[in-house]
Amino acid sequence: MRNATDTMKLFCFHHAGGGGLAFNAWGKALRPAIDVIPVEVANRQRFTTLQQLVDEVNDQLRSTLEEPHMFFGHSFGALLAYRLACARAAQGSAVPRAVFLSAYAPPHRPPPLHVVDLLDDQQLATVLSIWAGCLRN
Repeated sequence: MRNATDTMKLFCFHHAGGGGLAFNAWGKALRPAIDVIPVEVANRQRFTTLQQLVDEVNDQLRSTLEEPHMFFGHSFGALLAYRLACARAAQGSAVPRAVFLSAYAPPHRPPPLHVVDLLDDQQLATVLSIWAGCLRN
């Protein structure tokens, strides 16, 4: 049972190209009940796969994720927060009490658009033409 003076940690994952400063006001607004911790990864572009990034963040936060915590992710940060929670569950590690996701399709559902990184140039051109036609109508 949580004591009224206990603080819940909320790890916040920003959108691609963003930064932890986006959560400064949250920290002020949610204290003392919730400790807002922006997650920053230096040179995030060095990772060639999402799994490498998830592994890095898991290693970076390993000791702090053993206490009760929650995740919030926005846009690309939502995908990262969700995948990190899934990876921790698969490892049998402590998982967040809650995962809040914004500005991202539900990660457990099929993507709303085709995965374009697997298409060749001709297939990509076809998909883009179809999308452009939908936007004109």
